[in-house]
Amino acid sequence: MAREGRSIIAFQSARVGSIGDNRLGGWISYRKAKAALDQIVRTASIEIARSLSRDVVVAMYWQSRGGC
Repeated sequence: MAREGRSIIAFQSARVGSIGDNRLGGWISYRKAKAALDQIVRTASIEIARSLSRDVVVAMYWQSRGGC
């Protein structure tokens, strides 16, 4: 990350990475990758907040209106 100024770190994930919202199963490799990404984003946001930096970690999700 930049030593001066502000960094914005953005990740794009999907609802299928949700462990609590897995009613249909399937897509094992894709779900595993998205769940791992979600955990990385969560952990990074905690570590960055702890460092009192001005950096921002954002997780973006897209959901179609018709559902998954």
